[in-house]
Amino acid sequence: MTTRNGSANSKSFKLPIVVLRHSYWKNSDAPMLHISGGPGGAAYIDAATMPYWLQNFQAQNWGIDFVLYDQRGTGLSQPFLDCPDGHETRLESLKMSLTGSQDSAQFTKQMHQCYQRLSHQSGFKDHLELISTEHSTEDIADLHELLRVKQWVLMGVSYGTRLALEFVRRFPEKVQSMVLDSVYPPEFDGFETMIENGFKGVDKLLKSCEEDKACDASFPDLSEQLRQALFQIVESPLELLVPREDSKLASQVMLLTAHRLILLLDYASYDSSLLKEVPAAISAVLHRDNDDPSLLKLASNYLEIELFIQFSEPVFMITECKENGRFNMAALRKRLQPYRDEYPMLDWSAQAIFNTEVCKDWLEDMHKPSEPYRKAVVTDKPTLILSGDLDSVTPSDWGWHLATQLPNSRYLEYPNVGHSVLTSSLCSNDEVQLFLHPTIAPNPSFCNAKERKRQLSGAKMNWSALQN
Repeated sequence: MTTRNGSANSKSFKLPIVVLRHSYWKNSDAPMLHISGGPGGAAYIDAATMPYWLQNFQAQNWGIDFVLYDQRGTGLSQPFLDCPDGHETRLESLKMSLTGSQDSAQFTKQMHQCYQRLSHQSGFKDHLELISTEHSTEDIADLHELLRVKQWVLMGVSYGTRLALEFVRRFPEKVQSMVLDSVYPPEFDGFETMIENGFKGVDKLLKSCEEDKACDASFPDLSEQLRQALFQIVESPLELLVPREDSKLASQVMLLTAHRLILLLDYASYDSSLLKEVPAAISAVLHRDNDDPSLLKLASNYLEIELFIQFSEPVFMITECKENGRFNMAALRKRLQPYRDEYPMLDWSAQAIFNTEVCKDWLEDMHKPSEPYRKAVVTDKPTLILSGDLDSVTPSDWGWHLATQLPNSRYLEYPNVGHSVLTSSLCSNDEVQLFLHPTIAPNPSFCNAKERKRQLSGAKMNWSALQN
């Protein structure tokens, strides 16, 4: 699909679209539209990854067509907006022993260089002006017309939930229902909440281990172990040789500093299967065991997130800088005070918390979003809201907050699950099937009623089960 042109801008994007048909004989009147996160995340509809989608589509048995597409500037869209040499620069910086503010300054410099290089490319600034939640919302409306569907079932993940909510605000007649996984409501500022959510998530995971007899016996007083490990690597960072997800790529040297350790633990939330590795990884840092498998798994995950190939940093910077980053730093520092007391060895300078200079280039000549965008979305459309109790990216509090505003919503919170519930919990996929077809006898693909109830029981992390 070619996006519409702006009134004073002749540039456009070409967006790839994949439609998976549930039936050979009839198209769904209300297909499900998958909206990726980020902002800047791809749908991963390349040839190497499509088999994953096909396998999931067949196994989930949701009973409707499934539509995937890449948003402007991401994945296989044309043009794809990325930072030239960005990964190489980041890899080099990870070899340096940097404080939080120094690492932030390094990233800000990297984003400045990216903008400067891209700004010399023909038409870049014109394309930059066409990146926003508002433009992406219009793309979903245009896709609705192109495929001639009656209404969408919107399925958003992370930032995709924010985009879905904005779409239902502007085009309610084009929406039948919504499935929102790991909610990012428009009222919350991503830059303001990033560090706070990270510490809350790590704190919740530590307490979960300490309250479990088996975990606490293996890793007694895990919170204090983390504190001591942080004090230790402030004085002497731990050098790691980190394996890459792609075995064809050489392992990467990384100096594990105090703030990188916090990020490494925080990023485990992106892959719930890694949460069980956190206690052993903390213990390994404390004992300076740089060959520990748990530590290297978390470090590898951290590295892959930092170097997402199909992730567009320019799209992330443009969107987030337009729509976030205007908050009261003094109020944030006050909310962070308990963590500053708990972890005095960390860099708590304003620049380490959020470097306002990082957005300076990306806001040039940009129009600020309208005020209604920041307001809460209220709709009576049937909505299924999925949250992970251990999500440190879009915390479960956000999902519950949204559920209180949507009168026709159902809120499900999954213990022992981090970010992106549908990729972490097979039972949650059955809940989507039941949500889509409430009047039809249930035919779940993965879990029976007892198993689904057990996953939603609210039980704390079962460390023994996770370690088996």
